[in-house]
Amino acid sequence: MPTDQERLQSVAARAQTYWNDFLSAFGGRIRMEALFEYRLTVNPLALQFFRFCAQQKLGSSNARIVFHSLRSRSPHWSGRAASWLYHAGQDVPVILIDLQCINQRIAQVVGQRRELSRCITKLVLHETGHVVEHWGVLADRRLAGHLPPCPPEREDEAWWFCGLVWGIVLGAIARANRENPTGIHDRAWEHCC
Repeated sequence: MPTDQERLQSVAARAQTYWNDFLSAFGGRIRMEALFEYRLTVNPLALQFFRFCAQQKLGSSNARIVFHSLRSRSPHWSGRAASWLYHAGQDVPVILIDLQCINQRIAQVVGQRRELSRCITKLVLHETGHVVEHWGVLADRRLAGHLPPCPPEREDEAWWFCGLVWGIVLGAIARANRENPTGIHDRAWEHCC
């Protein structure tokens, strides 16, 4: 079994490749700061990236995100996950997001709407990581339904993917600010708050 460092390097390479291919597909017309902008629903850039990854990995042009209570899975499920990957059949991934679960967790946070928006964006990137890293071992291509829970090492790989994409975008923003003759300060930090 590969070490954590080997697994991280592999995930990092794929995260960088998928992000670079995503940027190339749009001819550099993507404003990366959009990933950090407050939205009432799903961040459009995160949604585009998820759909791009599903298209590249699975050939699926129907990937989507649905707000759905995950509590209905079973009485023991309540509050255990804010998002879940669903297989709609024919290699169509669907991210289910449980807003009630998220709101319960961040109810005490100042600036709740901004925090909700970031949480949803990170959950989308996390589930995108599962599509890129684990779809073939999670989804039975013949059956639709909720995908099974992942073992811990697959969960950490999906979170690594999320964090790596987040960091790649922040790094690109910082680099662009430094390369701009009037941008003497690294303003990427502003997207961390």
